[in-house]
Amino acid sequence: MINITFCKSKSLYLKAEGHAEFSMGDDIVCAAVSTLIETLASYLSQKSNGNGSITLGKGYAEIIDGDLQDLPFFEIILHGLTLISSEYPKNVKITIL
Repeated sequence: MINITFCKSKSLYLKAEGHAEFSMGDDIVCAAVSTLIETLASYLSQKSNGNGSITLGKGYAEIIDGDLQDLPFFEIILHGLTLISSEYPKNVKITIL
């Protein structure tokens, strides 16, 4: 199960941890989630103003962004993650704080 947490307060926070365990070897659910999160991470790192942090690892991602103007980018990625979660609820869980 991939557990995704999103929080908007004084900063934007997105964390994903775990593995989808949809299929061994060619896990399309994990690939889809990873692609969305890595897209956000790549975009934010290119426009970085030093106001956050990005940590990516195997089965783990954490993105913290202090620029609330980046909220639309988080929302579009979260929308995609929500679509995946609705199709694969046994593999992806999203918590919004």
